[in-house]
Amino acid sequence: MNFIQMNEWLIRLRMNFSDFYTYNLRQLGWDANEIFILSNHYYIQKSGYYYFGPYFFVLQLIYKISNKLFPGKFLLMERLLKKIIEVEKPDIIFIREQSGINSLFWDQFRNKMLVVSRMECGIPKYWSPACFDLIFTNIKTYRDFFNANKIPNYNNFSGFDKRILSEIKLEQKIHDVVFVGGLGYPTFKEKTDFFETLITYSDGKFDFKWWGFKEGEDFDFKYPALAKHYKGITAGLDMFNIYAQSKIVLNDYGIAAGGQGMNQRIYEVMGIGTFLLTRESQMFDEWQDAICTFSSTEDCIKKIIYYLEHEKEREEIAKRGQNYVFVNFNYLNIMKVLSEDLIKAYDGKFKNS
Repeated sequence: MNFIQMNEWLIRLRMNFSDFYTYNLRQLGWDANEIFILSNHYYIQKSGYYYFGPYFFVLQLIYKISNKLFPGKFLLMERLLKKIIEVEKPDIIFIREQSGINSLFWDQFRNKMLVVSRMECGIPKYWSPACFDLIFTNIKTYRDFFNANKIPNYNNFSGFDKRILSEIKLEQKIHDVVFVGGLGYPTFKEKTDFFETLITYSDGKFDFKWWGFKEGEDFDFKYPALAKHYKGITAGLDMFNIYAQSKIVLNDYGIAAGGQGMNQRIYEVMGIGTFLLTRESQMFDEWQDAICTFSSTEDCIKKIIYYLEHEKEREEIAKRGQNYVFVNFNYLNIMKVLSEDLIKAYDGKFKNS
């Protein structure tokens, strides 16, 4: 693959947000392109030679020597991103997912471009809202903080792209209860403790499987029940296929959400048409009978057993949930709102300059 082919291949894998933003923005008339920030050797090589040409070989050597002399001080990915921005000359840079890139790196482009960040995860170590012109988030506690500090921000939900349904295998449901996501200590401590307790207290009343990454070298020792039910890493279309083949998918959310049930998994599972059982939240008051929630470990176990035994009722709820997501959280409508917000912010910054 060349760089363009690899970029397209990564999008087709449907990892994380894939091209759900850029594809739908293009439907609205935007010239929107997807750039990945990856430490993957092959991606850096291909993108480096695409934007720098043969000189990239020399640049790699320079950075290798520099990092030998001053470990961790120079990031080739930052130099590559700077070149991409110089070549592409975007009006707006939208950093949709935070990475290891220091937010000060993005600040240098604000004199000529609108630099926007989306914040849904826990705050990274080298991230500051002062480095961006505008921040999008769907977490209320973040919005409260940004508003209190007079930092421009807008609400932005995750969603579901219906193209996924034509790309997965809607086969027989072979998994009883599953969870897909990172677990471990310290980032996911509360969530991990919940799942460990759930498995232990369920006493084999249902089959539980878990895919995701483990945080912490002593994970298997601290969480023996989860370790026993662990099935490995998954993401993208493989993950969507697991959802489609599951009777019940469990969801919990981290402390950053402040009790607000917001994460991408909710829309992914419901969009696929699978029954989601998630921790209760005031956010779901408006969702009525399109979603099922639990309040405690005991309540979760009770509802798992009930809905495994009542397939028709379970699938009816799943279908209502899918329709609710199609209507309220489809990416085209989400991008219509985002488009208006971006245009307003861009005009406000540059129209009179």
